[in-house]
Amino acid sequence: MRRLSVIISVLLLRVVAFAQVMTPSDMPDVQIADRREYVSDPGGLLSPDLKSEVNRRLYELRQRTTVEAVVAIPPEIGDMSPQEWCEELFTDWGIGKSDKDNGVLLMISPGSRCAFIMPGYGVEGVLTDIACKKIVTHAIVPAMRENDLGAAVNEATRLMVSALESLMNCARLNRIISAGLSVILIPLSYGNSYGLSRV
Repeated sequence: MRRLSVIISVLLLRVVAFAQVMTPSDMPDVQIADRREYVSDPGGLLSPDLKSEVNRRLYELRQRTTVEAVVAIPPEIGDMSPQEWCEELFTDWGIGKSDKDNGVLLMISPGSRCAFIMPGYGVEGVLTDIACKKIVTHAIVPAMRENDLGAAVNEATRLMVSALESLMNCARLNRIISAGLSVILIPLSYGNSYGLSRV
């Protein structure tokens, strides 16, 4: 069974009256219509400019690393636990390459006041439970306390991309070393200043 990331229920946006409950099957898979889309926001809670910026960031991540990271913003998730909700969506959408299991799902539900990051096995080496927890506590919680969903999504995806690209850079260096080439190794940072220190 896929090891799930740490879930943190946090004080996010004030619960919006009559917020729409969405099951995983209700969420639109935006990539069916456009492979450059990575943000599913059926409630229109994010600005078009922010969605464009995050879509570009995640598209470029996929082009550089093959990692597929997607963002889901359900207004509410009802009685399902965030873990169950994300596991079902992750499976239904087939996030990541099947032979690499390198997908990542970021879910923030303002109405249910919860956030969850679910990595596939192929990226758990960098997006560990501790790293996911720190992204939530350092990027999502402060923004959501200010009722700023856009800032939460923007900063969380920025940190995820930075960490994932660092992992891929390490892999590239290892391949070069294995090929017997002479290189100067520079230690890579996993964003210690952003709370992603290795433990």
